[in-house]
Amino acid sequence: PDEVAWLAGLRAAAGDWLRVHDELRTWLRTHAIPSLGPHAPQIVRLIYPDRYLPEVRAAFLPDYRVPMRLFHALCREESNFNVGIVSHAGAVGLSQLMPATAAQTAGWLGLKVATADLDDPALNARIGAKYLDTVYRQHDDSPYLALAAYNAGGGRTKQWRGEWGDVPTDEYVERIPFRETRDYVKRVMGSWQTYRYQFDVTDAAFPDLSALNDHAWATP
Repeated sequence: PDEVAWLAGLRAAAGDWLRVHDELRTWLRTHAIPSLGPHAPQIVRLIYPDRYLPEVRAAFLPDYRVPMRLFHALCREESNFNVGIVSHAGAVGLSQLMPATAAQTAGWLGLKVATADLDDPALNARIGAKYLDTVYRQHDDSPYLALAAYNAGGGRTKQWRGEWGDVPTDEYVERIPFRETRDYVKRVMGSWQTYRYQFDVTDAAFPDLSALNDHAWATP
């Protein structure tokens, strides 16, 4: 842990935060946080950085219902805060927007965008936040369902509802047939909780989700 913390500190001081973030995330897969000892707070903050938080805050309109920190956690899991990344499927930038989805969502905001514009973190955050808020509303304000829809598509989440009926949220998540989507929901929710404990001190930062325990969908 001493060597890891020292090396991470050097790279962070040099501005190589992407490499720091990626290497520490990989390291943490085989090491428990308590094993870090006194270095734990420093390393956890490097693994869960506040990168692009100003852009994320600015992207949120007053009437958005989706929690801002949920979207910030989504950006961490989607891109590792690498704003120039393009996935094998063609998703682009901070919140990994597919160009067609980005163009449609930008239209709701009165914007026109080209794929090349999506590596701008401020613009990407603005469009991604709008899209997440939209699927959040379409899925009864459930972060679990909204994340599944963001990753796999709203058509699939509603199809699964028709197939499985009114099941508890944990069962719904475990039944998701795509391992990528199933793991994605868990990873983003985990990052959201970690960010809450790292940076947010009010109970409102992480809402009471107990109403979703017995019913994945709030409405019949």
